[in-house]
Amino acid sequence: MPRYIAILFALPLFFTSCEIYDKNKPTEFFKIEEYLYNKRNEYNQYDSMLTKCEFFVLSNFPNDTSLLRKIVEEYNSQTIPLDTIKKYKSIEREFYQETQCLTRNYEKSKPYPKLHWWIGLWDNPCEFYYNGYYFGQQIEYHEYGEGYLIKTNSSCSLDSFYCKHSYTFKRVFR
Repeated sequence: MPRYIAILFALPLFFTSCEIYDKNKPTEFFKIEEYLYNKRNEYNQYDSMLTKCEFFVLSNFPNDTSLLRKIVEEYNSQTIPLDTIKKYKSIEREFYQETQCLTRNYEKSKPYPKLHWWIGLWDNPCEFYYNGYYFGQQIEYHEYGEGYLIKTNSSCSLDSFYCKHSYTFKRVFR
């Protein structure tokens, strides 16, 4: 009898943690961080043009890589005008899954959000990402986690209208 009671309490926890894609709802994109930096060229010198790097959290995204790529391509085409691509050497975007620790309300160096008390009984997922150098939320802690979805890179040559877009998946889909 106690086993059945435990199963009844565990079932709602199981179903609330499952990733379910609803194709009737749109995939939502939340920009959580942005910065500019110079890359070094093959002669180990800094380039004169800046690279723009943006980080996003996605909610309601598909597990199918081709569909995810299509949704991200549409979003990039709507939000990155050609003038912006020409302004920078390249525009890099990284997309992450919205999780308990990496939320749409991300604030760099702020403490991680408080989780429900029962999650701490068997797992403390936000503490896992702390590497000992910087306190609080850091996007770098999530880079190689299972929440990392896709990275895009968009660049244009200055002398022509040729633009290059690359997509790299880092997540292993089920």
